[in-house]
Amino acid sequence: MKKIALTLAAVLALTGCGAATAERPHAAAPAVTRPADTSREACHHLSLVPDDVETRFDPNAWLNTAQAAKNALDPGVSAAGERLRSVVAANEQLSEGDRQGQPNIDLMDATLKLAQACGNLYGDGPW
Repeated sequence: MKKIALTLAAVLALTGCGAATAERPHAAAPAVTRPADTSREACHHLSLVPDDVETRFDPNAWLNTAQAAKNALDPGVSAAGERLRSVVAANEQLSEGDRQGQPNIDLMDATLKLAQACGNLYGDGPW
């Protein structure tokens, strides 16, 4: 009987059962995937648009920036992106000569609001 008990104890120890079980490492926890930082990407887009709006209004660059900001996870950046998109769409309908004055001011104001939203999140640029 003693031989059977020793054999059983050995089998239990070797198979990982019983009181003599050594601690097994737990399986690694699954990696948590976080959403991409779309707000930072949108803020980075802001540096890609031309500075000289009066001579080089590039609607594609502005619309890309506005769309990236509109899709951002941060509500402030997203709202500023929506405003910028609507201003760019309105400016796109104007001729070169008509972009002077208020439409240009609206574009710069919308751009400033996006820059402020980015600054609130990440501090002073560049982002």
